[in-house]
This record gives sequence, structure tokens and C-alpha cells, in this order.
Amino acid sequence: FGSRAALLQISACFDMNLVQGLKAWALAFLSFEWIAVCSADCYTTTSLVEAEFPRCEEIVKDVLWVAWQISAGRITMVITRKGSAWVSIGIGEEQSGSMRGADMIVITKTDSVIVAEDHFATDFIRPVKDDEQNVELLSASESNAMLQVVVRRPLMTCDQQDNAIRYEYPHRLLYAFGVHGSWAFQYHGTENRGSHEMYFTKNEAFHNQQNLLLNDKDNDHLIFRFQNYHIPMSMRPNRNGDMVEGSNQYKCFTTPLENVTNTSLPFDIIAGTPIVGSRYLHHFVNSACQDDPRPNTSIPFGQDADNDIFDCFMGGSILRKCKQIPGYAAGGRGFVNPSNVGIRLQAGTKWLLFDTHYYNPTLSSQAYDSSGYDYIVTKSLRQQEQGEIAVGIDITMKLPPGQKEAHHILHCPHEMVANLFSPGQDTVRLIGIVHHLHERGRAARTYIVRDGKRIPLALQPHFDYNFQASIPLN
Repeated sequence: FGSRAALLQISACFDMNLVQGLKAWALAFLSFEWIAVCSADCYTTTSLVEAEFPRCEEIVKDVLWVAWQISAGRITMVITRKGSAWVSIGIGEEQSGSMRGADMIVITKTDSVIVAEDHFATDFIRPVKDDEQNVELLSASESNAMLQVVVRRPLMTCDQQDNAIRYEYPHRLLYAFGVHGSWAFQYHGTENRGSHEMYFTKNEAFHNQQNLLLNDKDNDHLIFRFQNYHIPMSMRPNRNGDMVEGSNQYKCFTTPLENVTNTSLPFDIIAGTPIVGSRYLHHFVNSACQDDPRPNTSIPFGQDADNDIFDCFMGGSILRKCKQIPGYAAGGRGFVNPSNVGIRLQAGTKWLLFDTHYYNPTLSSQAYDSSGYDYIVTKSLRQQEQGEIAVGIDITMKLPPGQKEAHHILHCPHEMVANLFSPGQDTVRLIGIVHHLHERGRAARTYIVRDGKRIPLALQPHFDYNFQASIPLN
């Protein structure tokens, strides 16, 4: 980073039609126990030699293993499965563990001969075979009710139906397989498929350092969460003051900072884990504020529940001298900052605010929430500061009816970006992007325009609502 500040840009594109299911809540989780390094058990089971394949991981316990080695811009993978039947390994689109947008290697049989094919999934339907086949089958064997195949593919191609395999990148490895004896490539059911975080290359020392940080029992924590909050169903006011239906609720949850941490200011937030306590949670946008964000600041905190948790809308903290801190959307996970980067809370910060969106389409009277966030904080201030910018938000956006697809573009002029930073702050580093759409959103793309050229930062042509994790930039 040198002497430059670190910046996290959030690119948000809203469809303004709040139509999302409840299926994503259980997908929100965080595991900073980085996916296991090569183990003796993996090599024993697969009969592979570590010197030839330096990485070997068990993907499904006692069922599926993948080993690999990378050289000359290509990756050679050994796929081993229990049972002799078709199997598929895929690279998900960006941080998505969804089938939509996945680049897949499918192992099946043609005329009783094992073959490897390059496929691509455009939706939750049978993946199509790529026009350009970039997978090579090197060998295949069936023995003792086990299948083992060796395949090779380029790390990166110019084929739009291929997803690149990147260095030092947390890929989502997708897998699916048939039952023993089934070689017809067909629906796998709900049990024989899943996704797995995978670094094909990684800096072990760096990740070990992160694990030590997260598991340090001496860490200071800032934990802020709802306490079995009963989500209302009544009509609510929108930002214009009009009363609208109650399936969508925006509630701003506040607390004095001193109530949730004993750490004195200033301090840095250096890591965190979302606490997802309800299937009705759509997202929360979190802020640390200097001014009291509640509607009636004369009422002492804790004496009026409706003043402490109040009706609001997106952007409910913009007038209260607030700074955004990491929040959550469906499928989002936690974060660990680089060792020299922190999210600074300066002296004078007195309040926390969670601008929370609930979606209760059936208007269930038994909708409760205990969601929140567990932040790790430190008094050892980091060299670089991290912040967030939200772009792409247009509250006047409307989707025209009756169209198969509709496009919406928002351009943020460079003068607006320059106004966000102190004079003389000429350079920032973008370290991650989150695209936030609702279930009618199908694609999201963010670019920087420089010297008349459009530079892609994050492209998600097959966006999946259930996987809204930060996309690392390099």
C-alpha cells in the first residue's frame, strides 16, 4: 500500500422491487479456519504423491477429493471420487457458490468411454457444453469402486464461458456427482452437490497470521445485536412520508458506543463476523456516528424502545456525521483486514447505528430477529485506513413492466469522487467490491473510466442474490 490509503468500494445496483425469497438466510456463515492444507489422509486415499501434486483437499468427507499442480499457465487436477459415476467440478462466478455462471469440468462416459467436457451453466438448468473445449483428459481409471481422472486446463482463456483461475484468490469450487453406477449426466439432487472455498495458490504464512489474529483470546470485541426483536407487520412510512405495505420494514437500531465496548477511542476495527439471527433479514448497513441518530435526542437511551429502534429507510444516517463500517447482505461473510489496514473510529464517535431491512412477504406474526455484528478492535492503530464508498444507488429507479430484461446505468463523475477525500489525497487503493441487488437483479458490472478507457473492476453477468460477498480486487 505504500503511503496510500486503502479504500473499499461498494457498488450497489437496486431493482427497487423488493422481491426476494427467504432461502438465503441459512447461507450466511463465516469460517476463517482457512480450507485445510494438504493432508496425509488425502494423499493416502488418492494414492497420489505430494511432490507431483503439492495440494490435495478433501471436498466431501469420504466421497470426493481434488489434488492439483500449476505450471506454465495451466492447472493439472486429479479428481477422485468414491463410487464409479459421473462427477463435475466447477469454478463459480466471482464469490458465488451458485450454479448460475459456473464454469464446469464434467466427467462422464460416451459409448462406455470416460470423457472430460467443458460446460457452462447459464441458470439453474442443465449446463451446456462450451463451443470451445478447453479441458483435456490426461488419464482415467476405475478400481475398487473408486474413480480417478486427471484433467488439464489453462488458468485463463479468452473464452467467455470459462472462469479464470487466479493466484491468491478465494474461489468458490462447485461440485456435483451421481450415485454409483450412474453415468448419465443428469440432476444431482439436493444431497450430491455443494460449494467449497478454495485457494488454488495462497500465502500460507499470511493466512496463518490471520488465523492467529482471529483466534487470539485477548482480542477486544465490539458486539452489537438485536435481542429477539419482534419484526413489525404494520404499514410503515417511506422516505416521502407516505404509508406503504408492511412486508418490507426498515428499522434503524441504535446504541451508545460505550454500551458495547470497553475499548477507548480512537481504535481500529480489524476484523468481523456477521451474526445472522433471522431468515427475515435482508441486509443491514452499519455506521458509527458522532451525533445521536435517534429521532428524539432528548429522551435518554433505553427509556423509549420506539425511539431507540425507529422507522427509517436506506441512508437513514446521512445527517448524523456517521461513518460506514462493514455490514451484511445475503450470503455475505466476515472480513479480516490486511495487517497494516484498519477501519478507524476517531475520538468523538458516540453511537452505533444499524440501518436494517427486513422482508416478511407472508406477514408472519412470528417474525423475530437477533442479528448483529461481532467486530474485533485494537488500540494499536494501523498504518493505513480503510473506508467505503456506495455508488450506483438511484432511489428514483423504476423497472418498466412487461420486459424480459431492463438495463440501468449510473455514472459517478470524478469530481464527486474527488470531493470525498482530503486535499492532496491523490491516490487510493481499491481492495474489494460488493454488488448488492435484489432477486430481480440478474447482472452487475462496475468499471473505472480513465483516459477515455473503461476498465472493468468486477463483472457478474450471472449475479446470484444468495452470494453477496466482497469480491477481492488485485
